[in-house]
Amino acid sequence: MFQFVLQWLLSTITFMIVANALPGYSLDNGPWEAMLAGVVIGFFNALLGAVCRVITAPVVLILLAIFMFFVNTVLILVASHYLDGLNVSGTETAAWGALILTGLDAAFRILQRPN
Repeated sequence: MFQFVLQWLLSTITFMIVANALPGYSLDNGPWEAMLAGVVIGFFNALLGAVCRVITAPVVLILLAIFMFFVNTVLILVASHYLDGLNVSGTETAAWGALILTGLDAAFRILQRPN
């Protein structure tokens, strides 16, 4: 119960800050409207939040994988700059290397899982 009240209070404060910071965003009745907005949005979040998270999870995972691919490409390029024995001829080669290394790493992790 305490966690709920604390979250509601923080939401109220957040709404008041946003209403004062952004033009075109206002609360007609001040803190009371902010408290009501916190309850209504909390209610909608409880009803629809879980559904939206399930629906958007695949997109989030795909975007995370793409981001990690780019991070791995950059890390390979940086490592090749600092290691004399690792020679990568360009960004395209580093990208292909990142793709293959990520795929093989995932396969090895799957094989290492206990049954």
